[in-house]
Parts: sequence; structure tokens; C-alpha cells
Amino acid sequence: MIPWFDASAITILGVLIPTQGVLAIAGIAVGHLAFTRWLQRYLGVMPVESDLMGFAILTAAVIVGHVAAVLITGSSEPLWHVTLPQSSLGALLGGGIVGLLLSWRWGLDLPIVIDAAAWGFLHGWPLVRFGCVLAHDHPGRLSTLPFAVAFPHGARLDIGLLEWLFCLALLFFARALMRRSPPPGRLAAWATLLFASGRLLLEFLRVDRTDQLLQTANLTAICVCVLGLGIGAVLWYVSRPAPAEPA
Repeated sequence: MIPWFDASAITILGVLIPTQGVLAIAGIAVGHLAFTRWLQRYLGVMPVESDLMGFAILTAAVIVGHVAAVLITGSSEPLWHVTLPQSSLGALLGGGIVGLLLSWRWGLDLPIVIDAAAWGFLHGWPLVRFGCVLAHDHPGRLSTLPFAVAFPHGARLDIGLLEWLFCLALLFFARALMRRSPPPGRLAAWATLLFASGRLLLEFLRVDRTDQLLQTANLTAICVCVLGLGIGAVLWYVSRPAPAEPA
């Protein structure tokens, strides 16, 4: 059993440091760097343009992620306080829409841009989610498994911990995949299909009873995951290697 603790903020030299905020910023920075370098390497995009695109996608992700979280959970947090709460699925939706629009406006090769976004997400998201591991702020269903966390009101699965481990596995998989030089769009297809499948499973581990899945927040997350599976299937189809020319 993993002991419960709250390290969402730590004190260093008398200064209170919010670890979740620091890790979120670090994750955004790493993801942004991975995204922009991919664009520069595979599309020859100038650094200024790639940085602008990355900033626009991140801004949309933060804003839409916050609005989605407030609307879904009914939080009393004002909409203009865009830091917390945040919906990761809402952030992906907002950032994805802006990325698609900018790719179309600038005439960029969309499959390569989507791969760049997947690459950035796979590198940055584990850092962001590690903040949830330190805070244990995503309790799941009651459990007696060895990797359950001893929460104050009973041992439960920690959804943040499970997603963090899952994302690390996805990152190693993506790096192994890129050594095989997949066709444009195939990395994004794999990432979308696997991440949506993993998040869908985690939604079922989040609740103690099946009927709780019908609550607004859980049902919305499930619908978004199913949508992600559909998008991943489309990406897989369009990223198929071209058939070889007959000899």
C-alpha cells in the first residue's frame, strides 16, 4: 500500500512553493520545446513562427480547459481565473482546434503538425500529471491492491498516479516507434488511440459504482474519450503508407 501524503506545496528556505504549478509550467515548457523543434526539423518552420504557433495552442488549451472544467464541475471559480480548475480533455480540444486552424491558414502539412503536437504532449504531459501524483488529488475507487494509496478515508486507486505511469509508458513507446521512421500522422494515430483507450479505462476506475459514470463530469469524459478513439481511427487510416508501385 502506498502511503498518502500531500506534497502539492513544499517549503524551501521559508518559501512556499506550489509543486503542481511548478511542474505544470515545466511540462508546458518541455512540451512547447518538443513541438517547435519538430516543426523546425520536419517542416522547416522558422523559430518565430513555430514559437507563435506553440504559444497560440497553449493559450487556447489553458482557456478552453478551464472553461470546460468550470462548466462540467459547476465550480464557483470565475472564468477569468484560468489557472484552476483545469480539464485535460478540454485543453486537448481547445489546443487541437487552434492547431488545425493555424495549419490550414499557414498551409502546413497537417499530418506532420499533428505528429508534432503528439510529440509535444507526450513529453510535457508526464511532468504536468506528476503534480497530481504529489498532491493525490484524483482519488479513484476503493481498492486493496498493493499500488492503491492509503487515503484518509480509505485506500483507493490514485488516478493521477496511474495516468502518470501510463503516460511514461506511452512516451517510451513513442520514442521506440520514431526509430522505425513511421509515415506522417502515424505517431499521432498511435498516441491518440492509446491515450484515449487508457483514459477511458481510468474513467471506469474513478468511481466505486457503475451508475456514477452517468454523472455529468464522468459521462462527458467518457464521450470525449470515445471521440478520441474515433479521431485516432481516422488518423490511422489517413496515415497508411502509400501502396508500392508495381514493378
